[in-house]
Amino acid sequence: MAGTPSGLNARYWITDSFGLDLSAGIVLKGDFYYSADLLYEFYDLYRAGGWRLRFFTGFGSMGGFRNNDAYRDIRVPVGVSMPFLRYPFCLSAFVAPAWEILPEKKAAIDFGIAARFNFGLSSRIRDREAELKWRIITIKKNYDQVKTKLDKTGKELDGAINELNKTRGDLGSTRGQLDKTIGSLTAAKGELDETRTELSTARQKLDTTIGELESTRGRLGQATREIHSMKKDLDNAKARLDEAHMELARTRKVLDDREAELKNTQAEMDRTRAILKTEIEGKEKAAEEKKLASKQEELNHIIQKYKKERAEWEKQSQEQKKKRLGFQTKCEARRGIINEEGYCDCREHEQWNTDRSACECVKGYRLNA
Repeated sequence: MAGTPSGLNARYWITDSFGLDLSAGIVLKGDFYYSADLLYEFYDLYRAGGWRLRFFTGFGSMGGFRNNDAYRDIRVPVGVSMPFLRYPFCLSAFVAPAWEILPEKKAAIDFGIAARFNFGLSSRIRDREAELKWRIITIKKNYDQVKTKLDKTGKELDGAINELNKTRGDLGSTRGQLDKTIGSLTAAKGELDETRTELSTARQKLDTTIGELESTRGRLGQATREIHSMKKDLDNAKARLDEAHMELARTRKVLDDREAELKNTQAEMDRTRAILKTEIEGKEKAAEEKKLASKQEELNHIIQKYKKERAEWEKQSQEQKKKRLGFQTKCEARRGIINEEGYCDCREHEQWNTDRSACECVKGYRLNA
């Protein structure tokens, strides 16, 4: 960070719009300074495809030493930040009107610019890329298996059609031979006419059979497309459930960390309150007690906000359980089970029926309960 002071800077977001900014460093004279600010980032000044320009303000304090004398001020930082959406980096700049408390009371101006690396966003980007690669590999594997089965079925249908065409050709040849026999066997004309009629009927039946096979192949194609669509819907439902589950887990960790931080802050304030009772007297004690009461009120407000967020997380967790139970119920209604990867699949020695509406027993096995 460059500004007042120049040095190391870190920013921790408690929520999406509320965070804590800390810095430690020196000024041009070589004196050591530190600062702590509560920031509220609530408005986007500009939105682009890969970055945002956001306005922030807040309240904080800077302290340290000036010419070996203690220095402290309170300030109201106002500035803009530019986070990048695809990369874990953020640029920010601020100006902070300040009021010096020590060594003397007077107005001042703090300012600064900073470049930060977002470790949390970097981790989420890596996790998202790894999950996407895994999903692509799984989808490709399942697609190749279905394609192989469909190609095999198509070849079998083509072979059956060729056999029927060959049979139809043989019947045509037989009919020609019968026509020649009619010319030489006038006495058997009636019987030959009857035979011709039967052969014509057989040919019509064969033509009908070929048409039915063609129609069957069309229905198989339609069923294949429906299977792909159904599988895609199930995979999408599972992916949404997995993503929601991961997001709930991450939110729970953030809430647990906040709870620990709030407990530590409360314990620190309790220790400060105990010190005030025994170590400080007079007006200074009254002033410090007033500041401590203000901080306690602010902490109580943060604790109440945390409790609401915790309750909201519990509500979302229960809704997620209901959705997973619904997914399992739909799978079991089709006589399926949830496999190790979380997909709806058939039991051992069972397979999906033609329209993929239920599992059925493989030939040679009995259907288990």
